[in-house]
Amino acid sequence: PPPAPSWETLRAVNHRAFAAAIAQPLPGALYTRDAATLDAVLRTPSPTGAWLVKRPWSYRGNGRVRVREHLDEATQRWLRASMASGEGVQVEPEVERVEDHGLHGYLSPDGFVTWGTLTRQVVDARGQWRETVRADDDALPKHERLALHDIGERVVAALRARGYHGPFGLDAFRWRDPCGALRYNPLCELNARYSMGFGVGMRGRRADLDA
Repeated sequence: PPPAPSWETLRAVNHRAFAAAIAQPLPGALYTRDAATLDAVLRTPSPTGAWLVKRPWSYRGNGRVRVREHLDEATQRWLRASMASGEGVQVEPEVERVEDHGLHGYLSPDGFVTWGTLTRQVVDARGQWRETVRADDDALPKHERLALHDIGERVVAALRARGYHGPFGLDAFRWRDPCGALRYNPLCELNARYSMGFGVGMRGRRADLDA
């Protein structure tokens, strides 16, 4: 088999806390391992009306719970079980997602990065992935392109610093705030692995196959 990062590195860079340390673009979002902090946040009104709590590892929109002001018993059990491992949870406001995007890349062992083209992710009402298609060149206005580029460079720097090399992908989305304004979240998820849309976004740029 080709050279690969250690298990400890793979575990670390795919943990939600790793991406959270790079950026938290949504208002009020945070990563916490402290039960008292989690309880205090969830008892504070979300800027959008509801909170999403996400476990450190998940896929396709699983491993999460939606929290409004009232914490029912089932939700409290889920939260207690999530915090029991000591790994913590990501807390962020639930927002109205308008369009989901993905940007993939490949980081070679010598630190060189090959970027793919922007993709659009087709998701269901819960945000679960259904399909990845290539996006048009003008899919993002300039300020969103710049935000995604900046986050991409910060992600690559963090991956290099942690000793990771291999495929990776960023999930991003455009959302509408309660006042109706469109805003952009350039780092919804970081997947330091082969994700479902990798072959679409990296078509014609498969540095991993040439290695």
